[in-house]
Amino acid sequence: MNETGAGIRDPLFFIGVVENNIDERFEGRVQVRAFGIHGTIDQIPREDLPWAHCIQGSYDPNAPVPPLNSFVFGFFIDGREAQQPMILGLIPTQMTEILNPSITGWGAPITGESPSQGSNPEDFGQPQNSPLARGEYSQETYVLVQESKRIKNIPNAVGLDEERTAWSEPYSSYNAKYPNNRVIETRAHVIELDDTRDHERFMIYHKLNGSFVHIGPSGSVTHKASSDKYEINDRAQHVFVGGKSNVTIVGDSRVYVQGNKVEEIKGDYTQIIRGNHYVGVAGQMNFNSGDEMQLRSAKIRIESNLENINLKAAKNIKAQSGENIHIKSGIATFLESAKTTNVKAGENIYLDADSGIIHINANTVNIDDKISMANGAAGSATSANTAEATELPEPPAKDVPTTQHVNVTAPNDVGYAAQDDTTPPTTETTTTSVINDINDPGVKARLDALRNDPEFMREFEATLERFPNLTADQLWGTIAGESGGNPTVKSTNELYAGLFQLGESTGLDPDAIARLSPAEQMSLYRGYLESFNYAGGDLGMYQAAPRVVKNYIRINNGNLPPNNVLLYIPSQYTTAQIEALQRAGYITEYASREFDDVVLAQNSAGGKTTITPGTVWVEDVSQDLKDLGIPGVITVGKVNSYYNDQVRGS
Repeated sequence: MNETGAGIRDPLFFIGVVENNIDERFEGRVQVRAFGIHGTIDQIPREDLPWAHCIQGSYDPNAPVPPLNSFVFGFFIDGREAQQPMILGLIPTQMTEILNPSITGWGAPITGESPSQGSNPEDFGQPQNSPLARGEYSQETYVLVQESKRIKNIPNAVGLDEERTAWSEPYSSYNAKYPNNRVIETRAHVIELDDTRDHERFMIYHKLNGSFVHIGPSGSVTHKASSDKYEINDRAQHVFVGGKSNVTIVGDSRVYVQGNKVEEIKGDYTQIIRGNHYVGVAGQMNFNSGDEMQLRSAKIRIESNLENINLKAAKNIKAQSGENIHIKSGIATFLESAKTTNVKAGENIYLDADSGIIHINANTVNIDDKISMANGAAGSATSANTAEATELPEPPAKDVPTTQHVNVTAPNDVGYAAQDDTTPPTTETTTTSVINDINDPGVKARLDALRNDPEFMREFEATLERFPNLTADQLWGTIAGESGGNPTVKSTNELYAGLFQLGESTGLDPDAIARLSPAEQMSLYRGYLESFNYAGGDLGMYQAAPRVVKNYIRINNGNLPPNNVLLYIPSQYTTAQIEALQRAGYITEYASREFDDVVLAQNSAGGKTTITPGTVWVEDVSQDLKDLGIPGVITVGKVNSYYNDQVRGS
């Protein structure tokens, strides 16, 4: 700087080599040996070189740091003092001999760190830019490795009377021509943006493990993971396949759907199973065919282990056996036809009533030839064989979907091409009423599913152990009242979610809560109660008005509010409405609007000024409250089984 501080006077420009790029201040600085200024290593050791700032013309402070042994161009802003270097850019070079700082006096020895492109012995005499960018020596790059690891002849599934077909991983479409391929290459990674005509590509390649993402010139996309691959969608996933879809899995395949699953197939559906096939259904199984249904097996067993087997045909029922037909019942056998019943045997017919009488009731009995009285010598009928029972495991336990079919559409594009689309986006949100009856069959089924979840029950028992004054019935009642046992359900206003309908008070947003497992939600609720120093009492107050309870504890020397005397007033109530309640005798004490803190009038004799603990008025309130302009009042006591989102949403 000159003495006036205006501008830079007599800057000293230099060419140097980067000898250290590990900046302990993480600012992208490097230590550069400026030729003709810093001498050799024995004159000025590497650690004594000044740190140079790299000027970034892209305005991006995250630009790459120059690698070791890069030749750079810059200037000293302090002129011949040469203590404040600034780097302006890189000078492409070609190395012609192995770098040996002990002999040359400059540079950094090649170690495991990423050196400058071209400083490796195999790069001697080559331009410093990547062979991938130059379109040269592709056999020495990842291209050859990619081809050698290409998976070929992957078999497709076959249907009936079909020949096996196969497909292979696509060839590499690399065919870059200089200067069309923009390459970012590091020790372990390659990113290419190739504009070579007719061979346009995009490639992200991991050189150490071979995983890559490739978009080819024809528009084909290849994702290859050399190890495990994970794909997570927090919301909906939409997949469209314009042609065929082929999936070949070498190992096992499992699909777990927590909601419902629908498959619609316009053509035929073929399943070829070369082992056993088991279908377990907890509820009702239906097969409905519009044409014909065929069932064929080497052996067939059908068992109804609790109730009846019903066979009904619009026309005939035919049963044919190559040997015998046995019909056996535990009590009686009935054969009835509206007209004629035919029984025909090629040889004998035996009718045997062991300890009873054979009755024949007809207007006329015709018997050809003779009747022979056997006098006790008649042959007895043979007993029918017992049918074999099935050998199947018990069906799975009933469960209910843990999703409510939340369909959130992606926002419509608002660009020029989207202006003709006047159809507004539709969003179907999950709604739930928190007035859930613990005895409702659906609620009971979901609670049973939670009881059968070992991880959830471990957290459940840990919560009871943490709070000795808390009972299991209180927890189950709260879960039932809040969510009906559904861990993914959200409130109508989408401010609360999960088994306990928690929200901002836990420090998590509702979407995050809904993604937690039931066990994680139970652990979260335990922390929620710990934030109150919960020591007992009805959970309803903590659910309906956590802020009210916290403030009550704060202004009452840590004492909890007594059960059934705290009235939670939704924030949409006006001060005039609150004062009207107070004048009418419904409120005997009102601390401040900030705390929503009131005490109910206690009137053991009854009367209109008594609000029964645990009662909720929403919309349909008593006429005297309507006259006061009160849309609804909620008492906090047994509120966890009663209150709903219209009030609690405040």
